[in-house]
Amino acid sequence: MSNENKINQLNQLVDLNLENEKQLLAHRNEIKTLQREKDEEKRKFLISVIEMVDAFERKEENLHKKHEEADAKKIIKNFAIVKKRMLNVLNDNDVSEVELKHFEIDSSVVMIVDTVKDESNRNDYIAEVLKKGYKIGGNILRQAEIILVKNE
Repeated sequence: MSNENKINQLNQLVDLNLENEKQLLAHRNEIKTLQREKDEEKRKFLISVIEMVDAFERKEENLHKKHEEADAKKIIKNFAIVKKRMLNVLNDNDVSEVELKHFEIDSSVVMIVDTVKDESNRNDYIAEVLKKGYKIGGNILRQAEIILVKNE
Protein backbone atom coordinates (compact mmCIF):
# COMPACT_ATOMS: atom_id res chain seq x y z
CA MET A 1 0.00 0.00 0.00
CA SER A 2 1.40 3.38 -0.96
CA ASN A 3 1.97 6.22 1.41
CA GLU A 4 -0.72 8.22 -0.41
CA ASN A 5 -3.30 5.46 0.24
CA LYS A 6 -2.29 5.30 3.89
CA ILE A 7 -2.65 9.06 4.21
CA ASN A 8 -6.08 8.92 2.55
CA GLN A 9 -7.18 6.17 4.93
CA LEU A 10 -5.90 8.12 7.92
CA ASN A 11 -7.75 11.23 6.72
CA GLN A 12 -10.94 9.18 6.34
CA LEU A 13 -10.52 7.84 9.88
CA VAL A 14 -9.95 11.35 11.23
CA ASP A 15 -13.06 12.60 9.40
CA LEU A 16 -15.07 9.64 10.72
CA ASN A 17 -13.80 10.28 14.24
CA LEU A 18 -14.74 13.97 14.00
CA GLU A 19 -18.23 13.04 12.79
CA ASN A 20 -18.63 10.60 15.68
CA GLU A 21 -17.53 13.27 18.18
CA LYS A 22 -20.05 15.73 16.69
CA GLN A 23 -22.82 13.15 17.02
CA LEU A 24 -21.76 12.32 20.58
CA LEU A 25 -21.81 16.01 21.51
CA ALA A 26 -25.25 16.41 19.91
CA HIS A 27 -26.56 13.43 21.90
CA ARG A 28 -25.10 14.81 25.13
CA ASN A 29 -26.77 18.16 24.49
CA GLU A 30 -30.06 16.41 23.77
CA ILE A 31 -29.77 14.46 27.03
CA LYS A 32 -29.08 17.68 28.95
CA THR A 33 -32.10 19.36 27.34
CA LEU A 34 -34.33 16.39 28.18
CA GLN A 35 -33.05 16.37 31.77
CA ARG A 36 -33.78 20.11 32.14
CA GLU A 37 -37.29 19.56 30.76
CA LYS A 38 -37.82 16.64 33.16
CA ASP A 39 -36.56 18.73 36.09
CA GLU A 40 -38.89 21.59 35.15
CA GLU A 41 -41.89 19.23 34.90
CA LYS A 42 -41.02 17.79 38.31
CA ARG A 43 -40.70 21.31 39.75
CA LYS A 44 -44.13 22.27 38.36
CA PHE A 45 -45.68 19.10 39.79
CA LEU A 46 -44.17 19.67 43.23
CA ILE A 47 -45.30 23.31 43.23
CA SER A 48 -48.85 22.14 42.50
CA VAL A 49 -48.67 19.67 45.40
CA ILE A 50 -47.41 22.49 47.65
CA GLU A 51 -50.33 24.66 46.55
CA MET A 52 -52.74 21.84 47.42
CA VAL A 53 -51.12 21.53 50.85
CA ASP A 54 -51.63 25.30 51.28
CA ALA A 55 -55.31 24.95 50.39
CA PHE A 56 -55.75 22.09 52.85
CA GLU A 57 -54.05 24.05 55.60
CA ARG A 58 -56.35 27.05 55.01
CA LYS A 59 -59.45 24.82 55.05
CA GLU A 60 -58.20 23.00 58.12
CA GLU A 61 -57.66 26.30 59.91
CA ASN A 62 -61.18 27.45 59.03
CA LEU A 63 -62.64 24.16 60.21
CA HIS A 64 -60.79 24.34 63.52
CA LYS A 65 -62.69 27.53 64.17
CA LYS A 66 -65.87 25.41 63.94
CA HIS A 67 -64.43 22.56 66.00
CA GLU A 68 -67.57 22.10 68.05
CA GLU A 69 -69.43 20.60 65.11
CA ALA A 70 -69.15 16.81 64.80
CA ASP A 71 -69.09 16.99 60.99
CA ALA A 72 -66.21 19.46 61.12
CA LYS A 73 -64.16 16.96 63.15
CA LYS A 74 -64.70 14.26 60.51
CA ILE A 75 -63.75 16.65 57.74
CA ILE A 76 -60.62 17.74 59.63
CA LYS A 77 -59.60 14.10 60.04
CA ASN A 78 -60.12 13.41 56.31
CA PHE A 79 -58.20 16.55 55.35
CA ALA A 80 -55.36 15.52 57.63
CA ILE A 81 -55.10 12.13 55.91
CA VAL A 82 -54.96 13.65 52.41
CA LYS A 83 -52.57 16.38 53.54
CA LYS A 84 -50.26 13.76 55.08
CA ARG A 85 -50.20 11.84 51.78
CA MET A 86 -49.30 14.99 49.86
CA LEU A 87 -46.57 15.82 52.35
CA ASN A 88 -45.24 12.27 51.89
CA VAL A 89 -45.06 12.89 48.12
CA LEU A 90 -43.01 16.01 48.82
CA ASN A 91 -40.81 14.20 51.32
CA ASP A 92 -40.23 11.32 48.87
CA ASN A 93 -39.00 13.92 46.37
CA ASP A 94 -36.54 15.49 48.84
CA VAL A 95 -38.77 18.56 49.32
CA SER A 96 -38.74 20.15 52.75
CA GLU A 97 -40.06 23.24 54.41
CA VAL A 98 -37.72 26.22 54.62
CA GLU A 99 -36.99 26.97 58.26
CA LEU A 100 -37.48 30.65 59.05
CA LYS A 101 -35.98 32.52 61.94
CA HIS A 102 -37.99 35.54 63.02
CA PHE A 103 -35.02 37.91 62.85
CA GLU A 104 -33.09 36.64 59.82
CA ILE A 105 -34.47 37.81 56.49
CA ASP A 106 -32.87 36.16 53.46
CA SER A 107 -34.36 37.50 50.22
CA SER A 108 -33.59 34.25 48.41
CA VAL A 109 -35.80 32.39 50.90
CA VAL A 110 -38.60 34.89 51.66
CA MET A 111 -40.75 37.33 49.77
CA ILE A 112 -42.03 40.24 51.86
CA VAL A 113 -45.62 40.80 50.73
CA ASP A 114 -46.61 43.32 53.39
CA THR A 115 -45.40 45.15 56.47
CA VAL A 116 -47.14 45.89 59.75
CA LYS A 117 -46.44 48.23 62.64
CA ASP A 118 -46.08 46.32 65.91
CA GLU A 119 -44.39 48.10 68.82
CA SER A 120 -44.22 44.81 70.77
CA ASN A 121 -41.68 43.45 68.23
CA ARG A 122 -38.57 44.94 66.75
CA ASN A 123 -38.11 45.89 63.10
CA ASP A 124 -37.60 43.05 60.61
CA TYR A 125 -39.40 40.53 62.83
CA ILE A 126 -41.52 38.09 60.84
CA ALA A 127 -45.02 38.94 62.05
CA GLU A 128 -46.79 36.30 59.98
CA VAL A 129 -45.99 33.61 57.42
CA LEU A 130 -48.69 33.69 54.74
CA LYS A 131 -47.22 30.84 52.69
CA LYS A 132 -44.51 28.45 53.76
CA GLY A 133 -41.33 28.26 51.74
CA TYR A 134 -40.08 24.95 50.34
CA LYS A 135 -36.76 23.69 49.06
CA ILE A 136 -35.69 20.64 47.09
CA GLY A 137 -32.31 19.54 48.26
CA GLY A 138 -30.49 22.83 48.70
CA ASN A 139 -32.44 24.77 46.05
CA ILE A 140 -35.42 27.00 46.83
CA LEU A 141 -38.55 25.62 45.18
CA ARG A 142 -40.84 28.36 46.49
CA GLN A 143 -40.09 31.37 48.65
CA ALA A 144 -42.01 31.85 51.87
CA GLU A 145 -44.43 34.80 51.72
CA ILE A 146 -44.26 36.85 54.90
CA ILE A 147 -45.50 39.97 56.65
CA LEU A 148 -42.65 41.87 58.25
CA VAL A 149 -42.68 44.26 61.23
CA LYS A 150 -41.68 47.83 60.30
CA ASN A 151 -42.09 50.34 63.11
CA GLU A 152 -40.42 53.27 61.39
